This record gives sequence, C-alpha cells and structure tokens, in this order.
Amino acid sequence: MINPWIGLGRKAALALVVSIGLVGSVWAQSKNLAPNFSSRPASSKLVVVPVDIELFSVSAGGVPEPKADWTQDATKHFNTSLKAKSTQLGGNLIYLAERDFDGFSEINELHGAVVNSIAAHHLPGGWGALPTKDGKLLWSLGDAVKPLQ
Repeated sequence: MINPWIGLGRKAALALVVSIGLVGSVWAQSKNLAPNFSSRPASSKLVVVPVDIELFSVSAGGVPEPKADWTQDATKHFNTSLKAKSTQLGGNLIYLAERDFDGFSEINELHGAVVNSIAAHHLPGGWGALPTKDGKLLWSLGDAVKPLQ
C-alpha cells in the first residue's frame, strides 16, 4: 500500500496543485478550505510541476521492490488524466518542465513539510489538531514561493 503522506516529493506538489485547481462549489462549505476560498480566481495561474511516481510491490517479508513497468504505466495514465481534467482546471495552466523544476528543490521540500503538517494537524485521521489554528486551514508557504510566480 502506498502511503500518500510519506516521501511525497514532486508527487505531493502536483497533487496539491491539482487539488487546489479542482476545488469547486461542492466543497465550498468544507472546513478543509482556506477562509473565503471557493474557487480559483480566473486571472490566477496554476503551475503544474512534473509528477514523480514510483510504484513498488512489497514482499511477504516487507521488502519493497520497485516495479518499472507499473511506474511507467501509472505515470502515463496520470498524465493522460491530468490533461483530460485541464478544462476543469481553467485557463492559465503552466506545465513546468522537469529541467525548470530542478531549481525549486528547496521549495518542494518546504511544500512537503507543510503538506505533512496539514495531514498531521488538520485532516481527519491526523494525530493532533493545533489549538492556534482553531480548526481553520490557515497554512502557507509564504514568500518562499515567489520565484514560482
């Protein structure tokens, strides 16, 4: 089983970007949205970073064995699905090339830390709500993401 919250890397960045882009009126009342957020403004840009997928089989002894063919198929299907959803994501989509994303490794690591914190402290199944957040989704990467703008 793949734990989506551990070792996320670029996959987490892409998942979060896609998740933000797919938020719609169905989730408008969700406590898992930032205050006053119901959709992405039409003038905003959505940066889609390269996906980093690696699938494994786990032996009876618990040893993970990478599966290149599974990984290749999963990457292909993921990218096909993402392109099919592009109309729902709205305009101003920017697909960042692998070579262009390499310079953002620190931002990607920061993003992973924030995603793990949200999972641990905000989402159902997390291990402890933070009293200072008052149950609200108020998390940010701050000025660190300005180079992506």
